[in-house]
Amino acid sequence: MSNTTRYLPNWLASRHYCTTKDLMRLFDVSRATIDRWCRENPAFPGKVKLGVPGSGFCSTRFVVSQVADYVASLEAHIQNDANYGPQASVIEMKSRMAKGGESSTAA
Repeated sequence: MSNTTRYLPNWLASRHYCTTKDLMRLFDVSRATIDRWCRENPAFPGKVKLGVPGSGFCSTRFVVSQVADYVASLEAHIQNDANYGPQASVIEMKSRMAKGGESSTAA
């Protein structure tokens, strides 16, 4: 288990790939939100196509280690942000993720 997977629940941390539904569950958001984060937030983990594209036998997945790194980076932003206390959780990251992971405090 990598150092960053400590930010993920056990049901996800032990995997190599995860689905859009897994991310929906992790962040408690809709499929449309995951799709929007993929399009609009360059820091969000990219989709990986497994199989042969165009063959009808292709699956979209996300690499769990990239998801863990992303969550860890959000956690670091929150821990360094004066607007959040030291007990900030992944749930509090949702609004920040929608803004591309940027700090809400003035620099």
